[in-house]
Amino acid sequence: MTADDITGDDLGVVDTSVWNRLPRSPAVLAALQSQSVKLKLCFVPTVILEIGFSARSKRDWNKAMGQIASFDELPLRPQTREAAVRMQGLLWDKGMGRAVGALDVLTAAVALDHGAIILHYDRDFETLASVCPELRQEWIVPAGSVA
Repeated sequence: MTADDITGDDLGVVDTSVWNRLPRSPAVLAALQSQSVKLKLCFVPTVILEIGFSARSKRDWNKAMGQIASFDELPLRPQTREAAVRMQGLLWDKGMGRAVGALDVLTAAVALDHGAIILHYDRDFETLASVCPELRQEWIVPAGSVA
């Protein structure tokens, strides 16, 4: 099996909004550990780049890249672009064309393409799911419950 073959209901994409809260939120950490019992946790290229961008130094970047290296990565595939463009079009159809940034749309498209659920702490994925009901997303902890 190659990375391109990773699909299924048992996959959970960890979003940057979750990853960045792990060091300072025991509730997010506990919820992610709970999810890891029922889901295979994965990353997508956009989230990996966002995590790298949020590093404060090369040392922090090396640490973060080392931490996520043990997780599977769901790749971008040709149909990912098509899904992302379709989702962005659905947002425009509902008058919300600028409601969700391009990286979150692409993250959602990768998850959708692989049949994964996005684990997040970010309203953007809820907004996307409102126009694209087949997108599976879940707040890692209830909205507003952590900083």
